[in-house]
Parts: sequence; C-alpha cells; structure tokens
Amino acid sequence: MPFVAGGAGHIRDVHSGNEVLETGMEFHGKAGMKFWFGPRRTAGLRVEGGLSVRDGGFNYDDDRRVVPTVAASFLYLF
Repeated sequence: MPFVAGGAGHIRDVHSGNEVLETGMEFHGKAGMKFWFGPRRTAGLRVEGGLSVRDGGFNYDDDRRVVPTVAASFLYLF
C-alpha cells in the first residue's frame, strides 16, 4: 500500500540567554510503502524516504538546508 505525505512548520530558535531570536520555515515531503504479512494483515513493515527543507532559523551560513530522511518500522495490530 503506497502513501505520500507532506507538511510545513514554523521554526523559532531562541539562544544566548533568550536575547537572540531567529525564525524561519520548514517544509517536508515523504513517500513510502506498507507491506503486510499474511492474509489477516496483523503484522507488516513500513518504509519511507523523504526530504526536509529548512529556510531560516539558526545557521552558521544563510543557505537553505536540505536534509534527506529515511525510516523503517515494524507494524503490529492487536
């Protein structure tokens, strides 16, 4: 069973004794598959990969940061 997901968020970095505040945006998207074991679908495996893009917030350079993400999990339904 394939899936896709995406979203966005607000970044707020506070540092140096709450004297410096930096804000920005984060956008992310991912896609993956769920693989079920057996006809009853009580156990399975979920794998996904995606990208997270941060623009703003605390950084040593002012570039946009792109971070790849990968995850896998075991599913079990009671």
